[in-house]
Amino acid sequence: MPIAGKPTRARTSAPKAKTAAAGIAVADRLRASPPRRRGERICGIRSEASASGGDGAAGDWRASAGDGAPAFSEEDRAQVRASLLSWYDGCHRQLPWRRNLHSKLEGTRGEAASADLDPQAFAYMVWVSEVMLQQTQVVNVVKYFKRWMEKWPTLEALAAASLEEVNELWAGLGYYRRAAFLLKGAKHLVDELGGAFPETANELKRIPGIGPYTSAAVASIAFGECAAAVDGNVIRVVSRLRALSGDPKKLTATHAVLAGELLDKQRPGDFNQAMMELGATICKPTNPLCDSCPVSAQCSALARVRSHLAGGGRPDKPNAPRVTDFPSATEKLAKREEVVAMCVLKMVPREGQRGRYMLLKRPASGLLAGLWEFPTIPIEGGDTTCTHRQSKMDEYLQAGCGTPLGKPPKKLKVLRRHDVGTAVHLFSHIRMTMHVEMLVVEGGQEAAEAAEKAGVRWVAEGEMGSFGLTTMVRKAFKLAEDRKREGTDMMQYLKGNKRQAR
Repeated sequence: MPIAGKPTRARTSAPKAKTAAAGIAVADRLRASPPRRRGERICGIRSEASASGGDGAAGDWRASAGDGAPAFSEEDRAQVRASLLSWYDGCHRQLPWRRNLHSKLEGTRGEAASADLDPQAFAYMVWVSEVMLQQTQVVNVVKYFKRWMEKWPTLEALAAASLEEVNELWAGLGYYRRAAFLLKGAKHLVDELGGAFPETANELKRIPGIGPYTSAAVASIAFGECAAAVDGNVIRVVSRLRALSGDPKKLTATHAVLAGELLDKQRPGDFNQAMMELGATICKPTNPLCDSCPVSAQCSALARVRSHLAGGGRPDKPNAPRVTDFPSATEKLAKREEVVAMCVLKMVPREGQRGRYMLLKRPASGLLAGLWEFPTIPIEGGDTTCTHRQSKMDEYLQAGCGTPLGKPPKKLKVLRRHDVGTAVHLFSHIRMTMHVEMLVVEGGQEAAEAAEKAGVRWVAEGEMGSFGLTTMVRKAFKLAEDRKREGTDMMQYLKGNKRQAR
């Protein structure tokens, strides 16, 4: 698909008014509650925060290691490990790929992975979950993970699957290359390594599709290796603990060193998960819950805020320190704008009968590679009129797809054709506007057979709900279905009025 326009840069920082309001709210909570002290309970668990009281690390937040990165003292490391693991044992979320042998939660163990799992079987679960969780919220991953494990419960079962099968199950989760990486990695593990996961991060990184983060997560959680897993949540936590400013992308090595310093050598897997859990639920990008944080006494970013308030500073000033100053805001490319025309094409044997929808397979590389969609074409030049779009779509269908629309009229009849609406779909780097039309054609068996070819699939009307469609395609299909229901309701209304008139 042609790329329209050149990307521009946009700042990701929040508006000042919103930031100031958040700062006031945090300040009010901090003034209302004194700094956490040893023995205070957090989520029902005793905190092992600094016995020195007050701000814990407040006095040394400016101290730095020789390379310019703020260092953790031995006392800081011990306190963070004890406090964080104690909090995690009592507050962690129960998830189907997670097990915590030290958990203090009761009554929900059935939701977690079995403690009796073989390490290799557990490694498979951890690997799949970690790949799914990249760029995706936990609440959206759980149902996909369960469906995945039902279909491919073992590494060998996944290795025997096809890319099309994997893509169909993954449809709707986004970032589809992840599914291909899982399949490619599974085939490598089975074909080259006898179906066994290596037990160290360095060896795991040699598997196609497994990078530094995933390798450390699997090695530490499944096999107990002391490898720090550093994702966006962990970067945010260590940046705030040490008030570490600067472009996060240029501080990758520093984040890894700091996370490695903190890592608990006795429970590396649990500690990695605790750091990620803290970043996801407490130390959030905006509106962090500092008054519920188990390591607030060691947080240098929070110490700066408390020092400012203690000196009579106001939180609503533009230059007032905030916990959310860390990690530093970065610039990112603004999403480029793309406009497409999409045709929900339905072929029926005869008027009034249930039919089949046409789906086309996208190219093997690029955006949504190898996935199925309704006929879609880019619209360039700004002309989005119905006449222009339909003309371009006809050219595409007749010349490029080998569909029955290229057959003589006696074998095919257009029953209905109309716009059903516009929808916007966001990708990581694209803002796509879809102009969707519905096209219903009548064709006999000969026309249907002529339409069957590689890269074209006709899906029965009753199977569309269960077919693996991307979120973008589902949006278009919903527009068509909603319009169809509106038309049906109107027809019933008109028929009712005619009966009353009689």
